[in-house]
Amino acid sequence: MSQVIDQTVNEVLEQHRGKRAFRVPMHDSEGVDFGNNGDDLIQFGGELLLSKYDIAPCDDRASADLHIIRGNGAMIQAYKMARRVFEHAWNDYPDTPLLMLPATFHYPGADFFGGLKKRSAPVTLFCREKYSFEHLQNENTIPEGCSVGLGHDTAFQLKDDPIVQNYLGREGKHVLMVERNDFEHPSKNQAVWSNAGSSPKLSVFSKVPPIFKKPFYPIRSMLRRRKQTPFRAFCERKLQEDHAEFAKLPRIFADVSDRTVCNFEGFCEQIATAAVVFSTRLHVGIYAAMLGKPTYVFEGPYHKIRAIYEHSMADMDHVRFVSREQYL
Repeated sequence: MSQVIDQTVNEVLEQHRGKRAFRVPMHDSEGVDFGNNGDDLIQFGGELLLSKYDIAPCDDRASADLHIIRGNGAMIQAYKMARRVFEHAWNDYPDTPLLMLPATFHYPGADFFGGLKKRSAPVTLFCREKYSFEHLQNENTIPEGCSVGLGHDTAFQLKDDPIVQNYLGREGKHVLMVERNDFEHPSKNQAVWSNAGSSPKLSVFSKVPPIFKKPFYPIRSMLRRRKQTPFRAFCERKLQEDHAEFAKLPRIFADVSDRTVCNFEGFCEQIATAAVVFSTRLHVGIYAAMLGKPTYVFEGPYHKIRAIYEHSMADMDHVRFVSREQYL
C-alpha cells in the first residue's frame, strides 16, 4: 500500500545494511552524465551516507539486492531524460526494491507516476524539501507499494568530510558571483515549469555535440563575464551595504558549477577562496554555507532553491535567501 513514511533516510538505510546496491546511472542515451559539479557534491554525500550502512556497490543490475537512484534536482517536468531513467528503473526490474535518495520533484499539471507498471518490490522516494514532499502527496496518485519520505540534500552529509574540512578557513581573495545561464535562470518564464508535458526550448548551441563546442567555451565565458544583469547589480549593491570591507576585492563572475568552466577541484577552490558568495546555483550556495562563507542564494523559476533554503539552511546565520522580487 502506498504511504507517507515518517522514517528518516538513515532509518530506511539501516533496513538495508550490508546489502549490495546497483547505482542507477544518471546519464543520457549516449552515456553522458546529466550533472554538474554540484551534482558531484550530491553523489559524494550520497556515497558517504551509503558507506555508513555498508551498502556496497554492485555492477550487476540483475543480481543486486537493491537499486538506488542518487539524490538529484532532475525529477521535474522540464527534464524528460531524467524521468526516463526513473521510468526504466521502476519498470525493468519490478522484483528489486528501488530507493531514491532525497530529490526535488515538480510535475505541475501532470502525474509524475503516470504510465508506470505495477511492481512486486517496494519503492521508496525521498524528497529533499517540503514543497516536493507535499507535491507528491497532493497532486499525484502514488502507486501501491510506493512510499514517500522527507530528508535533506545529501550534499550536507559532507560537512565533516575532507571535501569540506580541507577547504575550511581559506582566506577570502575575491567576491564570487555565480549566475547560471540555462533554462533554470531565475528570469525564465515560469510557464515553462507549469505546462503539462512542456520542455524548455534548446538553443542551437546546446544541440551541437560537445566535441565541437569545446573551442568556443572560453569565448562564451568571456562574453558572459562582461554582461551586465539585474543579478550583478543586486550583488554589487548588497556587497556595498553588507560587506563594504570586501568591496575592493576582485570579482569573479563564473558559473563554477558548469563542468566546461572548471572541474570539481576548481569548483571547491573558487568557493573556498571567496570572501562572499552570491549564487543562483544551489550547490555553490550549499558548499559556501558549509564553509561558513557569507552566502546569498537566489530564488530560481520554481521552488527548488527557496524550499531547500527553508528546509535545510534557514537556521544558518551567514546564509541569506534572495527572492525573485528582490532583484529582478
